[in-house]
Amino acid sequence: MEKTRIQLHILLPEIPNERDACVHRIIQSLEYKKGIDKVHVIPQDGDKKAELCFHYDPSIVSITKVEQLAKKAGAAITGQYGHLLVEVTGVRQPRHARILEAEIGSKDGILNVSVSGTGFIQLEFNKEKISKTAILERIKKQQLQIVSVEDFEKNKKPEGQQGTHDHSHEGHDHSHGGIFGERTEMIFAIICGILLLSGFILSFVKSVPHAVSLSLFIGAYFFGGFFTTKEAIEGLSKGEFEIDFLMLVAAIGSAFLGHWEEGALLLFLFSLGHSLEHYAMEKARKSIAALAHLAPKTALLKSGDQLREVKIEDLQVNDTIVVKPHSKIAADGIVVKGSGSVNQAPITGESMPADKTPYPKEQIDAAEADKLDARYR
Repeated sequence: MEKTRIQLHILLPEIPNERDACVHRIIQSLEYKKGIDKVHVIPQDGDKKAELCFHYDPSIVSITKVEQLAKKAGAAITGQYGHLLVEVTGVRQPRHARILEAEIGSKDGILNVSVSGTGFIQLEFNKEKISKTAILERIKKQQLQIVSVEDFEKNKKPEGQQGTHDHSHEGHDHSHGGIFGERTEMIFAIICGILLLSGFILSFVKSVPHAVSLSLFIGAYFFGGFFTTKEAIEGLSKGEFEIDFLMLVAAIGSAFLGHWEEGALLLFLFSLGHSLEHYAMEKARKSIAALAHLAPKTALLKSGDQLREVKIEDLQVNDTIVVKPHSKIAADGIVVKGSGSVNQAPITGESMPADKTPYPKEQIDAAEADKLDARYR
């Protein structure tokens, strides 16, 4: 038996990583081919990209034939299955994310969907059954606002988009439907706490009628239960019984028994926890979004003795760009001249500066760039 390796991104250019279901599909389709004994994944290791390793019998099938079979299987899978990463606003917390997963994933043609509390939706779908446009419409129907769409399909843009990312924000409402914007839930929880405390203190003042304390507790119910009720109704409409519904039932039960203060306290603690969770998720989402803006939008392209500023998307393989001191790396590449420490955070995410030296050979094969030592690129 002999072995050969092919980089996974060459066979399946649309998949986000080697754990994608399409990798299992291509392995299944190739392991039964004549002469191929075994196919397995070699995971990404640092700068080395993930590969598929083929164990084959050269007396039955040639290495060229193995490569042809692999590329044919990859093309068939790529043609049938698509992948999208959609950034949205409106995901309030992990429980809401689970409801969204069930609702979006129920659409015929969507094979896998993962919704994070920070506002990212990753989908795998069957291109023969559903289009990207239909998927985006499905997401919008969940009262989510689309911030950007990343299409993993190489060199192609999502339908209806002007680029890989659409940051136009047209028609976006970042207030999440609240009168105080993103802070509405937190402010409602604070108002609930103030009303609860006021009602509790006044209940011990004999000169104050009981109706005053009761009115304050009812006000606390309104502000503490507003978002809880909203999410409970939304969950019930989709056949989901989440903790919001249980808290609401407990609060109503307390009021029915005449224990308004206990019910108000329950709603206050729950709404405060909700709002803090929402705040943390929103902060994490903004931090992730900020990372996308680290990369510069333009690069200095060297043409002979001339330098001109061009957009990143206009760069071509084998172009030479100039990186000035204290500037950010505009694109991945190989160092051909000069040395020093550079900030490569926009490309690799590594926060510490990395030492770089020129590649010793004059001729560089771009196809072999991934195999070079990190100090050259």
